[in-house]
Amino acid sequence: MKNGLFLISTFDGRTMFEEIINATKNFDPMYCIGKGGHGSFYKVDLPLGNIAAVKKLHEFDMDMANQKDFLNEVRALIEIKH
Repeated sequence: MKNGLFLISTFDGRTMFEEIINATKNFDPMYCIGKGGHGSFYKVDLPLGNIAAVKKLHEFDMDMANQKDFLNEVRALIEIKH
């Protein structure tokens, strides 16, 4: 990623979370770009000029069927390359 945004040695998850909250104005619906079975996707314009899609998970009970569906969705998202 440009400017080393996601270098593991310098990654600060708390700062990134705060940037996401600020960029989406606390997940305001105007930034929602889609909804899935387990959450909603938001467009995030990050301070260094990077654009990302972030998924905010819905609150739900994690029974075995939901857990399997959720893990399948995570696997699919991990393999997406844009």
